Amino acid sequence: MALSNKLRTGIIIFCVVLEVIVVLYAFMHREPTVTIYSAKEDIDFYTIITEEMLEKTVVSEKTANELFPKAARSAEDVVGCITRTAFPAKSVIELDPEKLVMGEEIPYAKDSSGNVNRRYFVRREERLVTISLDSVGSLNYTIKKGDFVDVIYTPSDASSGTPYSNVVLQGVKVFDVEDVISESDNMINKKQNVTLVADEQSAVVLVSANRNGIINLALTPKDAIYSDVQAVKVTDFMPDVRSSKADTLDYIKYFVNNAEMTNTNKKKILGALADELGRESLYEIVAESSLDEDLKTEILSMLSDEGK
Repeated sequence: MALSNKLRTGIIIFCVVLEVIVVLYAFMHREPTVTIYSAKEDIDFYTIITEEMLEKTVVSEKTANELFPKAARSAEDVVGCITRTAFPAKSVIELDPEKLVMGEEIPYAKDSSGNVNRRYFVRREERLVTISLDSVGSLNYTIKKGDFVDVIYTPSDASSGTPYSNVVLQGVKVFDVEDVISESDNMINKKQNVTLVADEQSAVVLVSANRNGIINLALTPKDAIYSDVQAVKVTDFMPDVRSSKADTLDYIKYFVNNAEMTNTNKKKILGALADELGRESLYEIVAESSLDEDLKTEILSMLSDEGK
């Protein structure tokens, strides 16, 4: 019995010593860790970072060096910096001058009130142009700062000939977005003012397009592949008049009497096709149509010899 107790005690002591050795070995050979900082919630462009916007994560030093070599490793490194780009929630805050305004540069990016001066982020060769868009032109108001878009222009003046749409600029960066809500006749009207970054010549193109027609934006990837895009005419969607003029005239008759078609589009289409289909044929269709008398008179005058 005495021998058994001694054996039991020896085993216990051996196990304790072995456990201590294992713990000490693990402690001595443990992998070093570091703390890195990431965005707690989405951080927008041109934002002064505060400590409340950050969260810290402990990772192995090896992981940090390999995957996040520029990650902020202390709050002091990043608090007070100004974002040049957006940081989605949970993304690592990198001390990269392409992404953050840091150090001695910070005062230059603020105005006299200590707020962010957005003009600081416009390069010398760049110009800012704001265009006003409806829900269709702005992808149902989903355009955001930092997006890249193609600008598609459609003239609103019927005198320009056959209605068409054309890509006038590609890969334009969105600098800022503002929702504008107004009320008129008990109706809520919403627009979106989108400020685009352009060079000098592109700025003139944007202003001209905005003042003389309708603009639609097409969202595009930052690294999109671009190619020459041909203008599209409204007549491209219509039947081939050379092979089936009768069918085309039937379509025009339906078009003119369709209440869902806007009066502006009716005038544009009829004016564009007058010479190709024959003014007399279109004159007869309009004269027999259910159009409002004032509109009918206006279009008939346009189609008459005097209206050429």
